[in-house]
Amino acid sequence: MGMMGFGAFGWLFMLFFWGCLIALGIGCVVFLFPRRAPAVGEVAKKRGAREILNDRYARGEITREQYETMKRDIEAE
Repeated sequence: MGMMGFGAFGWLFMLFFWGCLIALGIGCVVFLFPRRAPAVGEVAKKRGAREILNDRYARGEITREQYETMKRDIEAE
């Protein structure tokens, strides 16, 4: 007589109810405050121009002459 209305499945219903409520709350938080990865340009702004130039030269993307020219341009600014 203690389990009025739900029978033996009352605790399962309550567990399901609270699980859905918690999942909804977490979903709202994730939706309202999404993590945003920085764009490629933003990462480049945080690094100095000289560091980027050195990396490009180290990877072989530019020749020594191009490196020297760009380095002078950067130092002139």
